[in-house]
Parts: sequence; C-alpha cells; structure tokens
Amino acid sequence: MGQVHFGLKDELEAGVLAASAPGFQSSPPYANVSTDSPGLQAVVREGDVGIGWFEIGSSNKWIDIDEGSGQVVVAFADGPYVSGTTLAAHIQSTLNASALVDTYTVTWVGGVFNIGSTGTFSILWKTGSHGTDNADNNIGTELGFSTTADTSTAGSHAAAKKRWSTAAGFWWDLGSATALHAFLWYAEGGGDGWTASFNDVVAYVDTAYRGAYRDAWVDASSTAISLSKRPADATTEINQIQVGFQDPDTATPYRYGFISWRHWDESADHRIGLAKAFKLVRDTTNARTTGPLRDHQPVSSAPPRSMLSYYVPPGLLRWRVSMTFAEWEIDSWIEVVQEVIEHGLQSGVLWIDDFAAALAADVTELGAIVARGKILWGCVQSITGGNATGQQDAYRTSDLTLEQLR
Repeated sequence: MGQVHFGLKDELEAGVLAASAPGFQSSPPYANVSTDSPGLQAVVREGDVGIGWFEIGSSNKWIDIDEGSGQVVVAFADGPYVSGTTLAAHIQSTLNASALVDTYTVTWVGGVFNIGSTGTFSILWKTGSHGTDNADNNIGTELGFSTTADTSTAGSHAAAKKRWSTAAGFWWDLGSATALHAFLWYAEGGGDGWTASFNDVVAYVDTAYRGAYRDAWVDASSTAISLSKRPADATTEINQIQVGFQDPDTATPYRYGFISWRHWDESADHRIGLAKAFKLVRDTTNARTTGPLRDHQPVSSAPPRSMLSYYVPPGLLRWRVSMTFAEWEIDSWIEVVQEVIEHGLQSGVLWIDDFAAALAADVTELGAIVARGKILWGCVQSITGGNATGQQDAYRTSDLTLEQLR
C-alpha cells in the first residue's frame, strides 16, 4: 500500500479568502466555498458583476484585421473585465484608437459578441500574425469566435458561440508565509442545458498579491499547481472534486495565492462549491502505510427494499472506504491517527490513499485516480481502536471508515 495522507485544517478559511479585487458579489457569498456543507456555493452571476469575469492577457490580447489594404495588428489592455459589456466597450475604443481606417462598433447581446464597421473587413484568425498558423494568441476564443479560419470580408462579424464569462476564482492572504501541500476544488455548471467546461483550474502561490486575473500571476513567475481534470465517464458523476499537490518536503512557503478557473463555454451557469488548501498530515516518523482497503466501493444512500419501502427511492451514490492502521509505532499513531481523531466526525477530510502516486500523476492521470475513489473529500464515520499492543505499549492499532461528503 502507498502512504496515506490527510488534509484536515483548511488554510483558506472564510476569513482568509480575499474579496478586494473586482468581480465579487455578496449573495451567495464567496465565503461559502470554505464550508463543508453540500448545497452551499458561490454563484457566478453571468452578464452582471458577479464572481465571474473576462480576462485579457499575453496569451489572448491580439486581433489581426484586414480592411483590404493588408493586416493591421491591434493589442488590447491586459486585465479582468467584469462583464461582456465592459469588454465590448474596451475592444471598441481600442479598435477606433488604432491605425484602422473605419469606425468600429462592438456589442455584446445575449451572450454574443459582434464586431461591426462602417466599411468591410476580415479578421485573420488563422493566417494573421497572431492566428492559429502562427502564435495563436488572439482574442477569438475569449469572444466565442472560431479561430480555425479567417472570416470572410463583411461589414460585421458575430461570434459563433456565446460567452457569458470566461473566468472565476479566489485570492487569499494567509497573513504569513505558509507551505500549502494540497488544493481542493469543486465546481458545478451547465444547468441551463449547455455544457460547462471544468478542466482548466490552476492554483498559484507567490510572495505578493499579483492581481485579479491569471496572466498577472503567470507573468510574475508564481508557482503554479494545475488541478486534476474531470474524466468524461460515469464515475465522474460520483466523485467530481479536482485536486492538485505539492511535495510537502520541498514546497516553498508563500503568503499569497490565487486559484483560477477558466471556462470557455456557452453556459451561463457556473458555480463554485469548494476552494480549499491544506498542509497534509502524514507519518513522517516511520513512513508507515495502512493495511488493504476494505469495502472500498460506491454505495447508495437509499434504504433497502422492504414491505414499507417497496418502491425504493433513488439514492445518491457516494464512495465509502475503510482502512486499518495496524500496529503503528506510537509516535506515528499520534502524528496521524490522533490528529484525525481530534479533527472529529463533523468536519470535512481530504483523504489521499497513495500520495506518491498522486504527486507523480499528470492532471489526466490524477483525474482518473479521483474517479476511482482513491482521493476523497469526506467525513470520518467511525474510528476505533487505539489500544496499546506489543511490547511496552509501543504500538497502536486503529480502524477508520470514511464516507464521501461531496
């Protein structure tokens, strides 16, 4: 068995998450992401000043336009834009302040960006200096345009896909430098019938607060921790958390951080349920492992069929797992098991069955480990034992059962 690790104390508690940057709303509050309770979440109010926004940075700040006399390159200002209306206004003013001849009008209506002109023009999404044939760092995807081909020459061009926002996230100030080993994220979306995108979540840590958008942290060479992808299969419906890790032996302490969710999709429904970070609890004394897992399987919360419940209501599937700390040296038992006992049965626990395997995995492999229920956000259901065994009471044995919380 691999060495088990636990995340117990959330370092990003409600009083730590910062809401000083633009883009936050008060109800449902951003602080909900620090609670363990299912159902509480922060909601991205699309099309309004909520906790969602658009982002322009070094990877998407360009547009290449041809009015008939050759390419004109226009660059937009880096930063977060709290609504599509705000971004459209900036694009319009920048185009009209550039070397382009015609006058441009940019609108955002019903989630669709439209770029119009007093003349005719083509947008060089593919063949321009910043097209897919070259650097591919244009603004097309951010606005919902297809960038696989240049547009035709016309007086206006409407995006093929809707965009309500493309980014969400949270900042923190821990008060002092702290080494964070594990990041936990849970998001929902797509309840409006569109497919939401979840697989681009990155946590950043640094020596200073770098800004209210991702590129500010990338450009500052912050330490980046990519979180796991959610596999597109049935098991993902059972365990949808996303996680990212740093080696506890080498992680550098930092005071500030930012967790960034980029979602280029047409859904107007994006919700954040969890945003947490932990120092991991593990056996550093003897590097002991748990015994083989028992009853590790997804179970239903529905009661068994009986005369009183012939038509059994559907029950939410969730993972359950039991493990044994067999004859652990007392120092190791205190370092891990006693910490879990003191954490209690009411608060959430991040459980990683084999941390070495999780740390070595890429984001896709890590997602598969989560889907197999080998990493859980759950609660301790029972913890027994701890009686002295062995010569001179030098060892302890305990059994622990966990059940998925969310």
